[in-house]
Parts: sequence; structure tokens; C-alpha cells
Amino acid sequence: MEAGERDVVAGLDAVNWSVVLNAGTAAGYGPRLVTDLWRAEAAEAAVRTLRRVCGVGEYLYPAAVELLPVMTLAAADPAVPVRALLVESIGEIAATAARAEALGRPMRLPAMASLRTGPGPSAVSQVRRAPAASWPSVWDRVVTDLCALLDDPVQPVRRSAAVALAQATGRAEEVTRLLQSRCSTEHDPVVAEHLLAALGELATYAAEPRRQEIVTWLQAHLTPGEAALAHGDPHPSPPEPPSDLRGSASESRGSPSGSGGRAPCGSSPEPGGWALGRRRAAGGSGGCGAGVAARGARP
Repeated sequence: MEAGERDVVAGLDAVNWSVVLNAGTAAGYGPRLVTDLWRAEAAEAAVRTLRRVCGVGEYLYPAAVELLPVMTLAAADPAVPVRALLVESIGEIAATAARAEALGRPMRLPAMASLRTGPGPSAVSQVRRAPAASWPSVWDRVVTDLCALLDDPVQPVRRSAAVALAQATGRAEEVTRLLQSRCSTEHDPVVAEHLLAALGELATYAAEPRRQEIVTWLQAHLTPGEAALAHGDPHPSPPEPPSDLRGSASESRGSPSGSGGRAPCGSSPEPGGWALGRRRAAGGSGGCGAGVAARGARP
């Protein structure tokens, strides 16, 4: 057993498996759900199951409070073969929590776990209230661990950590400073693009004057044509290349290699790691950063 796995296993006794799985399977299968992350043949299925028991759609389940800390600990262990996928799932769980909060959805028990609490509504509500109150503090600790993963030597792990940190809205000012710092030192263009996108996402949650500092910083990396787009000019000069901005951004985001040979983040403002980020900041792709730049650029 690897050292990282031993650390995780040691913490599994503290997990309240009754809010994760039903009584018939919790004791025997619960810990295996986590330890399978170290088994190459079972790791991907384990991540999918962990994702499902922590929340689905617009509902966050109490299992997220129990399992997210151990999932993050596992994601930091190089012996886990699916680290990037695990970090990605952590970010998705946090996004589910944000949707549930925005829609006023209470943390609810999945049907299987509800069986464990007995038929009385009071038992269900007691199990629900404690994890719901614990979620903010749990997520705050996980954010700290995700920040550390921005220094991970594995590119997909850094990329997934950047994406997940876009959900760190409660620590927007602190995390945006870290993202800015990493943008100036990140040499992988795909990771650089996701760092910049997360920076733009979090900027909307930063208080002034920090928010304006981010807007100004993003605009400093726009080309003249992209700056015109940020100001709402549909016909910037010089003209954009034939490829549509949105198409370019979505293709790069969906491609594993993504960047088409761009230079590292923080290098020349000509086509480089900043290229897609500038387009996003100019509003060329969905909700990333520069909706922020565009809004900040207007009176």
C-alpha cells in the first residue's frame, strides 16, 4: 500500500458512511469506493461513483461533505492513476453546490442513504442539517488543497485544478492573486488558458478595487482588435482571422492538446499562451473572463 493511500485509509473511519450508501453496503463497500482510486482497473469507475453519490444536477448530497476531503487527499498522491479526472470531479461537485445554493435547493439525502436513517422525518432532517452546515468549511479546506495542485508537475492535474478553482467564489480576492501569479510562470499554454479563464470567472466575485485591478490586468493582454470587441465593436480593425472567435475558443477548450503550438503564458503578446485567454477576456467565448473585461471597459 502506498503512503498516500495509507493516509487516506486512516481517515476513512471518520466518514459517516450512512449518508453515502445504504446500510447493507456501507460497511463493506464504502471504504473500497475510495481505495479503488489506487487500482488502475477500477479507478475511473470509482471516480464516477464518487461523483454520483456526492451530488447530481441541482442537488448536493451529504456524501460530498464526507468524501470531498479524502478525494482531494487522493488527488495529491502521484500513485493515483486518475488524478486529473478526480480533480475535475471535485470541481463539478463544487459547481453542483453553487447551483443548489443559487436555486435554494436544500442539501438532500439520496434515496439509498435515506433508508439508513429510518422512516421518521426527524431522523432524515437531522442527518441533512449537519452536513449542510459543514459544507462551506469543507469546501474552504478543499480550495486550499486545490491551490497547492497548481504547482503539480503533471499538466492535466494543473489544468483541472485551475478549472475547479473557478468555484472558489468565497475566496475570490485571494485566489485571483494566486491565479495571476501562476499565469506569469506557467509554461504550458493549455494550463495558461484555463488559469486565465478561471481568473475572469472569479473576478466577478471580487470586491472593488480588486475587481477593477483584474479587469485592467486582463485588458492589458488584449490586442487592439480584441479590445475593440471588448468595447462592443463588431468590426474591429485590424480584422480577426477567418476562424470565428467562439469556434477557436471552443475547439481549443475541447482539444486535449488545445493550444495549437502557442507560446507559454507570460511570453510575447503575439500568438502564445495568452491567445485564447485574450479572446475569452474580449467576450469571444461564453462566460469566461472577459465578459468581465467587457463590462469593466464600459462606463
